[in-house]
Amino acid sequence: KNITVTNPHHCAQRAENILNTWQQMYNDGILDFHPSIKSWNTVMDAYTKWKDPSVNPTRSEKLFRQLKSLRQSRMTEARPNIVTYNTLMKSLSKVSPKSCLSLLGAMEMNPDICNPNVVSYCTAIHGLANCKSKSNKIALEAESILHRMISRGIKPNTYAYSCVIDAWKGCSEFVEDA
Repeated sequence: KNITVTNPHHCAQRAENILNTWQQMYNDGILDFHPSIKSWNTVMDAYTKWKDPSVNPTRSEKLFRQLKSLRQSRMTEARPNIVTYNTLMKSLSKVSPKSCLSLLGAMEMNPDICNPNVVSYCTAIHGLANCKSKSNKIALEAESILHRMISRGIKPNTYAYSCVIDAWKGCSEFVEDA
């Protein structure tokens, strides 16, 4: 049967349905292989493509919690990795840069979760740079994240610097950092 899917929302939902069916078949002993972390990450990333920002992080967070729950109950061997965390950060940054920054902070404080990398920091900086309210506080926070990144021994790339510059470009006044 041919099914035409024209809406990216439906594509992400269908991908999630397939992932859940696969996981259930593994749980029921029908399959002897579980969804890989790449499969989980791919479905989470599909939700970052959604245009409706109110749904995007909700679905990504739901999948993330589902994966962690399955892992804790030993129903999967798939373990969240840096791509998983960065994908969740990307999703959160579109709606709530504050939540994205909280996740980055948790990653920095607890290396058992996952050590942040250049993509993690760039995602957080980009989220701030794209905030609807452009204030000096936001730009200073973006610049602070760049400095944290450097102090942790992670080399910024062109994108990191460009995002900090973008955060500053929308500010109406300049406040000297003391």
